Order: sequence, then structure tokens, then C-alpha cells
Amino acid sequence: MLSDVDLTSQFFLRGTQLTQLSDEYDLCYGNVTQTQKLLAVKREALPDLKARLCEATARYNEAEKAREQKKRADDLKKELAWSHVATKQEEMSTKMEETAKLARRLPKIEEGVKQAEVSSYFFLTFELNSMFDLECPRQC
Repeated sequence: MLSDVDLTSQFFLRGTQLTQLSDEYDLCYGNVTQTQKLLAVKREALPDLKARLCEATARYNEAEKAREQKKRADDLKKELAWSHVATKQEEMSTKMEETAKLARRLPKIEEGVKQAEVSSYFFLTFELNSMFDLECPRQC
């Protein structure tokens, strides 16, 4: 059992709220201790988390480089395709100019062919007539 002195001191502590302050101090001390333990656990996990962060950052950077390279490759493919189009247009333009030039020369060439045909016809006719005239006196 409690003596009168103990009861008096308990009344004094309760009256001055020292008991409440002591209880709150014990609670705060327990929270600080628990937080320190939690921080210690977190500190132990921190190097692993930093390593995972480095790995994730490296993977992200690699993926970013791969995306950039793919975009660059796609851009180069498009540029190459348009380069082929430009080359073919240039070739077509050159061929069209050649065709137009030949089309302008065609009437002259056809006229030359007609003149050559007429000349060869007259030449053959003349040759045949000459041969016939030479052979004709022998047969008569």
C-alpha cells in the first residue's frame, strides 16, 4: 500500500501536471526511438535504392538513345525516299527533253527517208533501165 508521503507526492505531481508531462515525454521518447529505428532501416535500404535508381536511369537513357536512333533512321529513310523521287523526276525530265528534241527532228528524218526512198527508186529504175537497154540489143 501507498504511504501518505507517496500519496501526497502523487497528488502534487498530478496537481502540477508533471505526471502528464512525464507521460508525454515518455511517449515522445518512444516515438523518437521508433523513428530512429525506422530511419536506420531506411538508411540500410538507401544504397540498394540508389543502385536501382542508377540502373533505371541507365535503362531510360539507353531507351531514349534507341528512340532517337529510330527517329533518325526513319528520317533518313524518308529523306532517301524523297531523294529517289527527285532523281526519278530529274531522269524523267531529261527523257522528256530528249523525246521532245527527237520529236522535233522526226519530220526532217522522215523527209530524209522519203527522199532516200525516192532516190533509191529512181536509182534502181535507172539501173534497171540501163541494164535492160544493154541487154535489149542482143536479144533483138
